[in-house]
Amino acid sequence: MPQDSSQDQTRQEQIERLTREFQEQLTKSLPPHPDITLDEMEKLAQQIGEQVKKAVQKDLLQSRGTGYLGSQTRCSCGQRARYIACYRRQLITLNGPQVIRRAYYYCQECRQGFCPLDAQIGIGRGQCSVQVCALLTRFASYLPFATAAKEMEVVCGLRLSASTVRSHAQAVGRQLEAEWTQQEQCLREQKAQPSVVRPWQLHLSMDGVLIHVGKEWKEVKLASAYQTGTTGGVQRVGYCASLSCSREFGPRMRALAHSAGVHNCAKTAFVADGGAWIWQEVGKYFPRSVQILDFYHASEHLWEVARARFGETTAGQKAAARDWIGRQKERLLTNQVSEVMADVEKWQPSTLSAQEVQRRELGYLQEHQGRMHYQSVREQGYHIGSGVIEAGCKNVVQGRFKGVGMRWSAPGAQAMLQVRTAWCSSGQTDFAAAASRATLAS
Repeated sequence: MPQDSSQDQTRQEQIERLTREFQEQLTKSLPPHPDITLDEMEKLAQQIGEQVKKAVQKDLLQSRGTGYLGSQTRCSCGQRARYIACYRRQLITLNGPQVIRRAYYYCQECRQGFCPLDAQIGIGRGQCSVQVCALLTRFASYLPFATAAKEMEVVCGLRLSASTVRSHAQAVGRQLEAEWTQQEQCLREQKAQPSVVRPWQLHLSMDGVLIHVGKEWKEVKLASAYQTGTTGGVQRVGYCASLSCSREFGPRMRALAHSAGVHNCAKTAFVADGGAWIWQEVGKYFPRSVQILDFYHASEHLWEVARARFGETTAGQKAAARDWIGRQKERLLTNQVSEVMADVEKWQPSTLSAQEVQRRELGYLQEHQGRMHYQSVREQGYHIGSGVIEAGCKNVVQGRFKGVGMRWSAPGAQAMLQVRTAWCSSGQTDFAAAASRATLAS
């Protein structure tokens, strides 16, 4: 009999076998009278559907056989591996636990064992399938591991421990981290593929936020890249984050900007607070971008001057400080940075502490003078506030990493930062591709 005809017959037999099984299930499960409530209908349909899915997957798995390739087969090292036995393995799938029989081979030369069926149908070494791994990673991206495990049971009927959720989600995070590192290397070696994104205007930003790692507080460095619509709204926000130092984080920010289409965009601005490490990395990797000091931070530094200059004890002092701040803000918003600096410089403080405030804040204004042309950058459509990255520090980092009683190891935090930023970036990845690469590479 021709092979195609044999395969068609096998497939037809499989269909008939499953049809008989479904008919038996429907005969047992469907009520004799349809006078049931909608709630009962939903539960019954869900129950029957779960049974059908499990039966289909079980039959499909059994039809693939055990992966037996004879008494010997070729090992990846090039030598011959010997068949040992057929072993059972339980794998947690979206349709419930499935027991799989797999032929096991052992290579005496490289002393490695393997099951050919694993490669044939895509099984990794973890206890969960790729789809389960992707889903639990999605839950773990915005929920504590124990809560994510409970949600997996409620939503999918799968009982997983918090440690299982953690280990699989962190494995995906390590995969994402490796892909970031690869992209950084490609950019460094000028081998990166061009971005397909072509924004008309792009905003970039960086900031830092502390989380508890080990027995100390460590700074997470967060970067964002986003576009603005014609009305100034924020669109297509992308994030990256790391516990690394600023010198190592600069290339990560560069990789984020590349994926956001920075090389396809003539209008690029970097808006951030006055952190020295930020502008150091901007100078390295984005020398042609428009640099903008966050207007709120500039105003806060002027408030330091106002409080020291006018006092903050009486109502009159507070009113004088507010009036002075109002004039300086108007100057900043109309490109009169020099006038603001001149006003601070002509002040003659009478105390040593006030003199120190004047010296410090005047130095701050001088350092960032070229980043405070707010009227000009607003006319070009740029934001003058770093609200997106500051909101990211709260929502992306603190929202997942600073819950009650949370303590992180450095490797665990680094892995989950990649998961969290992937989820919070526009598009809300389903993690299936990264879970597949992480599971099958393990």
